[in-house]
Amino acid sequence: KKGPTYFGAPVSKRFTRFGAGALLFNNAQGGSRNIGFGVTGSYHMPLDDKNLSFLSGGVTLKGFYNMMDSIPDIAPSKNSFIPNIDAGVYYYGQNLHIGISAANILGNMLDSADNAVYDIPVSRQYFFIAGYKFVLSKSLNIILEPSLIINLDDSLNFEKKETYNPMLKLYMEDFCVGGYIHDYNNLTFFFQYRFPKLYLGTLVDFPKNVPFYKRELVIEIALGLNLGKTSSISPMSRHW
Repeated sequence: KKGPTYFGAPVSKRFTRFGAGALLFNNAQGGSRNIGFGVTGSYHMPLDDKNLSFLSGGVTLKGFYNMMDSIPDIAPSKNSFIPNIDAGVYYYGQNLHIGISAANILGNMLDSADNAVYDIPVSRQYFFIAGYKFVLSKSLNIILEPSLIINLDDSLNFEKKETYNPMLKLYMEDFCVGGYIHDYNNLTFFFQYRFPKLYLGTLVDFPKNVPFYKRELVIEIALGLNLGKTSSISPMSRHW
């Protein structure tokens, strides 16, 4: 929104339909390391007069510089530059959101001989996400949001339970708590809290089959800073 506050967003027609961003990453996995960069753009088309529902599309152009360690007596070390594309379409309204996307559409772009020897962790992925918000208390701003993420590769194997990742979120004013199954050997819980200019969150993976004190916990901490102007007129000027 271009205005000084976000409070009038549901009735305002002043917004920017285009979005842009950039990313840098460094990912080490086994004997392989990816250093990459990307640029992304999106377009958001309103579907009603009050701008409460949108259809969005986005494309990311990125490149990986992959460094693969040598395999003794089999293959020497190998460095490759791999360009790639992500793309997706997303609908979101007051209650329902649904989207479909694909990552690494071009695959790892190596020939069959190299693919037989090297395991380059750049694979084509397909994602489907859908969720719905149920208002439990309008006066207290309590909302329950179940959602589902479906993650597939080129095998399109719908029989694996790991393909289906359900999520449940409970929003209570400035607080959000939930659970997520992305690994069926773990139970994942997270919470988020929003301050006027700051967003703080954490995620913890608890193992299911062994006591947590016998295995290291996976803990992630997220911190976000809102660089835009924040209105002090009403707490409703901020939205999740």
